[in-house]
Amino acid sequence: MTKFPNIEKLKIAKYKGFTLIELLVTMAVVGILAATAIVNFGKNEDRDVRQEKDRLTSFLREVQNKALAGERQNISISNKVCGFGFRKTGSNVESFYVSTTDLNGDCAVSWGTYTKTAYETFSPSNGTAVTFSGNVFFISPSGAVVCDGCVLPTSLTITKGSSSISATIDNAGRIY
Repeated sequence: MTKFPNIEKLKIAKYKGFTLIELLVTMAVVGILAATAIVNFGKNEDRDVRQEKDRLTSFLREVQNKALAGERQNISISNKVCGFGFRKTGSNVESFYVSTTDLNGDCAVSWGTYTKTAYETFSPSNGTAVTFSGNVFFISPSGAVVCDGCVLPTSLTITKGSSSISATIDNAGRIY
């Protein structure tokens, strides 16, 4: 038996706990992770608006490509398809094709003499809204741009809360 039985206990107690450096490093790591999580999981209006602009731009390019390719897939009419366009319907953007019964015509656009038939719909998501005026039409197969009720270049504005961004279509048919 030893003279000082509590010495062993003191030696063990001396090494219990964390150092100040270890605590500070742990707190810093937890703080960085928490800040990253808040930024990534919080509402980010700018990101949502940019994503919707990209989706809308893809939709508009698809409409334009159908006109350039002279697409007739899923169109069961005997009329001449003169091209594709898009218009605002409620909160959505609707693509349509324009046809005429004049099978020998050159598709010179006179909006009153053509039939506009709905084709596909782009619905904004993430609480965004799309605003623009008029109808935009791409003539097949040249892709020339015609704007009814608007002036080229024309802008489509995507908004959510206080964030907004525009997609533009210019006279040459560029969509950006």
